[in-house]
Amino acid sequence: MKEDPILVQAERELGRRSLADFTRLAWRHFESAPLVWGEHLRVLSEFCEDLLSCKIQRAVSNLPPGTGKSNVTGVTFPAFAWIDNPRLMFMYVSFDRDQLAKKSAMLIDLVRSDWYEARWGRKIAPGQISEIKFDTLQGGGRYSTTIDGKGTGNHCDIQIGDDLIKPLKAQNPTGVELAATWRQWQGTFASRHRDLPTFRRMINMQRLAEEDPSGMAKAAGWEVLRLPMRFEADNADPRDWRTVDGELLFPEKFPEEILDKMIADGDILEEDWETQYQQRPTRKGGTIFLESWIETHACSISDLGSFVGRDLQSWDLTFKGKESSDFVAGQYWG
Repeated sequence: MKEDPILVQAERELGRRSLADFTRLAWRHFESAPLVWGEHLRVLSEFCEDLLSCKIQRAVSNLPPGTGKSNVTGVTFPAFAWIDNPRLMFMYVSFDRDQLAKKSAMLIDLVRSDWYEARWGRKIAPGQISEIKFDTLQGGGRYSTTIDGKGTGNHCDIQIGDDLIKPLKAQNPTGVELAATWRQWQGTFASRHRDLPTFRRMINMQRLAEEDPSGMAKAAGWEVLRLPMRFEADNADPRDWRTVDGELLFPEKFPEEILDKMIADGDILEEDWETQYQQRPTRKGGTIFLESWIETHACSISDLGSFVGRDLQSWDLTFKGKESSDFVAGQYWG
């Protein structure tokens, strides 16, 4: 069926105008689930556009799971970027091989669709097309690999780490997995650029621990977009449009009753709520002792001998043995 040329022209111009508009138009051409739009997707889209234009070159996005961030950063972002610059090469890195393949297949379906080609022309080169790597006609493309996989021999303009570490591994108390992941990201993959002055990198994940890749990148000065599920006025991102403490990020998909049920059913654990949903690697008041637990009581020295209470020990250990490492700290509380 022939499309209305006026509609084609209108969508051609609208889709080129912004990533948010492009995502709204393109969604049904790669995703079977209907689009549920939230304001956070507009903010994330503008963040990606700042990366595309080199306004920022080192970026971190921290959004809760299930909010559509990987479809934007992994599917519509490169398809949108190729409209005006199909020479761009993207590299995607993750711990999850299946997720990489899924988003790559979605991107292939979108860019090879009749809808996309009618508006912005053919982009993908003929020949071998795989979920690992494919090229555009102009020398761009997408390459996907796991964080412990092959990076040598492949170079890119924009590199996106989408969930670089498995949450369970990030919770290892020794921090070995976290350190290894950051070393790989900043070692093997930091050198996989085509042109260093314009090389752009983005980490896209939920917070998992203090020294997860997000935390390490933030400490290194990367630009961070943090959007927790419930708004925190005392620690708000300047791009967050919300003004009321506790206001939800995505009520269109996660209203109060849905979140309450997920928490009541155990689908969201307390520690996961703090880290993955609130983007806070440690809960407010501390990880081991909450401030609200501590009480002050007046008593005389003679009363202490008969005082019946609770003895507590707290140990903060270091394993690196470097001069810059913190000391081992032990506390005995009574």
